[in-house]
Amino acid sequence: MIRFFVAGRPKTKGSFTPVVNKKTGKAFLLRGQQSKDWESRVAYHAQQAHSGELIDGPVDLELTFYLSRPKCHYGSGRNACVLKLSAPRYPDKRPDTGKLSRAVEDSLTGTIYHDDGQVVDESIRKRYAELGQPAGVDVTVKEIE
Repeated sequence: MIRFFVAGRPKTKGSFTPVVNKKTGKAFLLRGQQSKDWESRVAYHAQQAHSGELIDGPVDLELTFYLSRPKCHYGSGRNACVLKLSAPRYPDKRPDTGKLSRAVEDSLTGTIYHDDGQVVDESIRKRYAELGQPAGVDVTVKEIE
């Protein structure tokens, strides 16, 4: 089992945007590059946690994303550290778990396993980070025998 935590604001892999070349009239898909730094950070921590051979077989991947709460979830003044009763328990807005997990899966390709197609079981959670806890992702990779 390989387990590690990557601190930082989790980024999504993003969607493809269809673009048409004005000169040739041909269409192609363009993907935003906003997640490159995040993917590099995840890959670095994966290399630190696992220095052995790449996993060849099926993999069980558990991801828990911790997102920072907005300031509006907390009181003001001397209650600035107190969570409001009306604050939601779970982050049910963007970013979505599918795009968050895709960025991590791709980062682990070539560092933990050969291809993200080896992931046969996956558990993805999205939670708010507690006050004082850093945002990031907790990653657990288990090789299935």
